[in-house]
Amino acid sequence: MNSISHQKYLELCADERIRFGSCNTVTAALADNFTAEIMDGQEENGTENIYVEGSSDPVEYFSSVSSVVTLISGHVPQNAEEAVVSDGIAERNGLGIGDTIAVLSPYTKERYTFKISGIYSTNEAAYSGNVVYNNPANAIYTLDTPVYEMNENDNVKEITLQLKDPEEGRAFAEDAKKMPEYIKEEYDMDYTVNVSAYKAVADSLKSLAGISNLMVIVSVILGTITLSFLILMNLRDRMFEIGILLSVGETKMRIMLQMLMESFCPVLLAITAGVIFSYPLANVIKIAVDLSNGVQAAIKTQQIIILYLCGMGVVLASSMVMVYQIVRYQPKKILMME
Repeated sequence: MNSISHQKYLELCADERIRFGSCNTVTAALADNFTAEIMDGQEENGTENIYVEGSSDPVEYFSSVSSVVTLISGHVPQNAEEAVVSDGIAERNGLGIGDTIAVLSPYTKERYTFKISGIYSTNEAAYSGNVVYNNPANAIYTLDTPVYEMNENDNVKEITLQLKDPEEGRAFAEDAKKMPEYIKEEYDMDYTVNVSAYKAVADSLKSLAGISNLMVIVSVILGTITLSFLILMNLRDRMFEIGILLSVGETKMRIMLQMLMESFCPVLLAITAGVIFSYPLANVIKIAVDLSNGVQAAIKTQQIIILYLCGMGVVLASSMVMVYQIVRYQPKKILMME
């Protein structure tokens, strides 16, 4: 949008559906203590027009224009006194990080100075026309606040809004279009809902979820096999004990229940201990994810219940081997073997 004011942008960001917003604006300027980059076919007149582009979030902005602009040294502007220039301007004028450049605003007639915090390179395929102003290497990037001053207004060139729920993107755009106070009458406003990044992340998460589910299934199968062997070894060591119990009238059902309880109790204690000790670690990871990416992570009670059920399922499946063996036991044969 070329006509929305910064104040109206802030009002849009205040919508409860918005998680994060950023904006950038641009103004024309005149090179003061340096000369602009001149490409083949372009004419130099000594007072080259350049443009100064400012962003409320330089890190996000440089990421969004990475196909055209690449930061090769230094860092993005961290305050209104810093700026990033192209490697072409730096080489042409013998400038480096820490040096100062100045531009003149054709609107305010004021001189503005910036300290070079970084140097970027541009994709030559992006150069167009024979006008110095159109050369992407003649852009100076800084924060948005000084650009508003140079332009004598706070109009925003473009805004990017991240919604809490990407599925609400279209509805939010339609609601915003119905707000005529957000634009000037002589301009149109275009909204682009971009969910490609969301879908890319969603697809990656689905792949990770599939791998995680496969790991759970493999773990359950291997756990069942391992526990089955342990139960069989335990039955062999206690075969004589079971034979005596059967010979004195103990039912096979009571013996099976006893063996099941002996298997279930350790597993139940182990799973409980695992949940207790891993929960604080999971919360630390959750906080780190929330702070670094703005992604809301949560540990649900349903997941813990599923964990318990998986453990119980492994024990139950493994115990089927024990049940089969005990059903086949004959007290007389067992005692004669011993």
